[in-house]
Amino acid sequence: MNRLIYLHTMIFIGALSFMSCSATDQAVTSLEYDDLSPFAVSYEKIQPQQAAPYDVIIVEPNHYNKSEVTAIKSTGTMVLAYVSLGEVNPDRWYYSILEERGFLGKNENWNSYYINLEDSVTYNLFFDKVFPELAFRGYDGFFLDTIDAVAPYTDRNHLQPHMARLINQIHTEYPDHIIIQNAGLFLLNKTAPAISAVLIEDVATHYDFQANLYTLKEKPEFEKKAAQMKKLSENSETPFLILDFAKDDILRTEAVKRLDTLAFPYFISSIELNALSDGTSGNHY
Repeated sequence: MNRLIYLHTMIFIGALSFMSCSATDQAVTSLEYDDLSPFAVSYEKIQPQQAAPYDVIIVEPNHYNKSEVTAIKSTGTMVLAYVSLGEVNPDRWYYSILEERGFLGKNENWNSYYINLEDSVTYNLFFDKVFPELAFRGYDGFFLDTIDAVAPYTDRNHLQPHMARLINQIHTEYPDHIIIQNAGLFLLNKTAPAISAVLIEDVATHYDFQANLYTLKEKPEFEKKAAQMKKLSENSETPFLILDFAKDDILRTEAVKRLDTLAFPYFISSIELNALSDGTSGNHY
């Protein structure tokens, strides 16, 4: 089976499983769309006034100490720290610790390495060091990325139970923190009670890492993905957000036209997410 078709199939199966979760299973820290919109993602260091227009902003935690996080929060914006659960980049302070435990391969697109959540030292590092430090700095919550590192089409799919346990434990240990899960729809039937929202990338647009090219998705592909998200949102009480990628004004305009037909808050930026001033947000509540 074609890898892309297989991925879409497994995502849809995971989404259908998620629909069976009752409203009472949702995270304690539940959010409505008007709590989340407008939202933004910025991995460049920003000043508090730049965050002020947004209800939620996802940031690179390496850039901020506790007082700087407090300053951003003083604008009324909720600040979420980016955390990679399935991969680690060499610029993380704990990279050398995980390197000693052994990696399971490399993601060439991002120069990051797949981590082994089956290893107890690796797993416990998140709760012994990573999340306590972020909580100390005062972040309102966490944006959990690289969950797809254990997707069904990978040779790391056997780690899915460990990833699900990790996400649920984050909520257990930090019940008052917002948790936004990036993709990982194949696990939603297991993680839904622990999360406050789901973010989906590449809805209207697509970025080709090999060609370094931003493109508009074929209309049928966009419509299929939008329909799946709509059906999922109607059968759950977990908000969905969209993160799309565009660099030139023409593509951005076409993406906005498509995303404005949906009910989900969105943010459009470059693939590096390092130019907040160039970002476009929409579908505000």
